[in-house]
Amino acid sequence: MCFSCFCWHVEDHWSYSINYLHWGEPKTWYGVPGSSAEKLENCMKSYAPELFSKTPDLLHHLVTTMNPSILLRQGVPVVKTNQ
Repeated sequence: MCFSCFCWHVEDHWSYSINYLHWGEPKTWYGVPGSSAEKLENCMKSYAPELFSKTPDLLHHLVTTMNPSILLRQGVPVVKTNQ
């Protein structure tokens, strides 16, 4: 399971990304609409205020993850697809 998940983030320069699954098991991707980015960030800050107080731009460091069900319970729209 090493390297089997990736942290919530915005792509570099806010650009699009593309991924290709060469082989292996399907991947599950989660996304949050850009219009709800602030809602996502506020939710994550409310669950880990000490981390964000030390590193305000924590989400740009690609080291923070949160279960999508927590985001959904907090009213953050999350979409899911399998590749």
